[in-house]
Amino acid sequence: MALMTILMVSTFSGIFSMKLGSSRLADFTAMTAVAEAKVADIRAATYNPPNYPFGSSTTYLTNTGSIALDRAGATFFVPGTVVSKIELVPSGHLITVTATFQTPGKAISTTLQTVVNKFSGGQQ
Repeated sequence: MALMTILMVSTFSGIFSMKLGSSRLADFTAMTAVAEAKVADIRAATYNPPNYPFGSSTTYLTNTGSIALDRAGATFFVPGTVVSKIELVPSGHLITVTATFQTPGKAISTTLQTVVNKFSGGQQ
């Protein structure tokens, strides 16, 4: 009986641990996708300084977003913010996008950076 109890507890612990890891990976993947989408959105803007958003001073853009659908697949339930910082550097403009989401248990965040200049893809 004791061996069966130990086996059941270890099995359920393993399943719970794998589910938690899978959920965390899904949240990180969704959060990174949101940050990448914001970087792509900024890179798609025509690079023509000093026109907005590529000015001579540092520009901050703040957006809200959500990740992780509920079990029904209809409602997002992990809110967060995406802060984009666009600053002038010698080679163009440095874009830093930080996405922070409040998942159950603790906040998670990621930061992506890129440089946009007249030689960036899609520029004329």
